[in-house]
Amino acid sequence: MRSIVDMVEADAYCIEVLQQTTAVRAALVKVEGLLLARHLHHCVSTTLASGSQRERKLALEEVLEVFAAGRR
Repeated sequence: MRSIVDMVEADAYCIEVLQQTTAVRAALVKVEGLLLARHLHHCVSTTLASGSQRERKLALEEVLEVFAAGRR
């Protein structure tokens, strides 16, 4: 991110800056997908298999809350 800020401050060509912001956004989407998969396969599945009804409900609500926050 800092290099993108540096590019803007240096008055870099707008298309080059936009290409960099697009690359950063794509990388974040990939990381989010990996983190979500890990969380669902490990944390959520473990809670659903052995947690109390309250813990299961909280685990699902937590995932739903993340998706809702992303749409705001």
